[in-house]
Amino acid sequence: MSNGTTQPATARAIDALAPALLVPMIEAAAAIVSLKDPFGRYRWVNQAFADLLGLETTAIIGSSDFDHWPDAAPALRGNDQRVLTRRRGAHFEEIVHLADGPRTLLAQKFPVLDAEGVPTAIASVATDITELTRATATLAARERVLSSVIGASPDVITILETDGTLRTTSIAFERVFGHPTRALVGRCLFDIVHPGDVTEVRAGFASLAEAGEQRSTLRFRIHRPGDEWVTIEAHAQLMVDEVGRDEGVVMVSRDVSDRIALEAELRTARDEAERASQAKSEFLSRVSHELRTPLNAMLGFAQLLELDGLEPPGAEYVDQILSAGDHLLQLINELLDLARVESPQLSLHPESVDAGALLADVVSLVGPLAARADVEVSGPPPPVPTVTAWADRQRVTQVMLNLLSNALKYNHPGGRVTVGIDRPPDDAGPIVRLWVHDTGPGLTEDQIGRLFVPFDRLGLDHAGIEGTGVGLSLSRGLAERMGGRLGVRSSPGVGSTFWIDIPAERPAVVDHPETGADLDERVATVTEESAA
Repeated sequence: MSNGTTQPATARAIDALAPALLVPMIEAAAAIVSLKDPFGRYRWVNQAFADLLGLETTAIIGSSDFDHWPDAAPALRGNDQRVLTRRRGAHFEEIVHLADGPRTLLAQKFPVLDAEGVPTAIASVATDITELTRATATLAARERVLSSVIGASPDVITILETDGTLRTTSIAFERVFGHPTRALVGRCLFDIVHPGDVTEVRAGFASLAEAGEQRSTLRFRIHRPGDEWVTIEAHAQLMVDEVGRDEGVVMVSRDVSDRIALEAELRTARDEAERASQAKSEFLSRVSHELRTPLNAMLGFAQLLELDGLEPPGAEYVDQILSAGDHLLQLINELLDLARVESPQLSLHPESVDAGALLADVVSLVGPLAARADVEVSGPPPPVPTVTAWADRQRVTQVMLNLLSNALKYNHPGGRVTVGIDRPPDDAGPIVRLWVHDTGPGLTEDQIGRLFVPFDRLGLDHAGIEGTGVGLSLSRGLAERMGGRLGVRSSPGVGSTFWIDIPAERPAVVDHPETGADLDERVATVTEESAA
């Protein structure tokens, strides 16, 4: 605990002022009360403050925020300086970290002025609002969920009387069916139902009200302005009060016209599955190209806003735009690459590649990511021998970056990632193996079986780890298109090793390719001639 030297005049002024301000009622109050000198050292605290830290009050006098909560100290000190500079009180919401977790304090800070109006101390009266903040956040989250379900859901949520009269409906009704919401309230739903479907819909509502059925699923057509009919699928459920009396019907419906048309198209296009797959790849490619142009523009303008040095909360909003935009751009790029891999038009540029140098470059690229993840990455000790391979340099780099980023993301703080290069024997011909080993949680046999399925994240969608589930599928496709393969070996609790095998550099193609036996015989002959 630090005890700095206080200016004598300031110290005497504070010591003389404290007894007059800090009466026994404040000492016994539940509020967290403190008094600091202009240099940020505590001159007096009440028992509630001492209880917060779990210390005696005498052990706090002379210390500063840096002694108790160093992470929060710069922000707290900044609030103190604003109070001293402006010479008036202000409210602050301050977060401090204790042994049992973060605490949120709502603090009223004000300067203590001497007779000449010079600040001699900063007084603070704070309330611990941690639980209130958590409860407020939980309530706000629930309200957002409810608002999303009712207001932003593609489904139309409608409450009706049992005779079909509309009591209220969500805004989606207007968006989906084209009828103004206010104009429909008080009208009967059957007025906009296709005449050929009215009898069936009436019977469905009657079964809820009379036969005692709790729910019913209906499909019928609704009239849209402009002489257009849309087919909707509605799930209706009877609402009852605590004594079982009918209170109306809640109906959740959506436009299934496109789905019905799609089902019809699929029934007639089953014999064209391969063409549909190619169309999907072309669609993904075109959409990815079309999305990247406006997305890059959005990211560019967001970066310009970031350079303007916006004040909070604007700066935080820009950071969120950039973060979400980068994630979306990554997803678009992966979708585009996945479409290319599945397409015969994928362009590869194989060349003689120094695999060791490539590996060193990849390790260097992931250095910042490894530092943020607190994971150590190590490669082959120098000097790395020159090992050549015949592959597309850019695509091999892409695969290795994906394997390394996965090894970092799914590792743990303090973990290790090791990369290496081998020349294992292979019946299919000489190969070069680049491998990545991590100390992560490892994979089960079931997870390994699903590892290369696009968009399957093995149940980690809500684990807080960014990803799309496309990278490994894309990497395997690239490896195979280069004449190689991608493999994995893993055990739960031990870690995982991923590798890519790529062809080693081969001699130039000759006019009359030799068989393995012919080549062995020729090599032996050349050896004998050289010895002679």
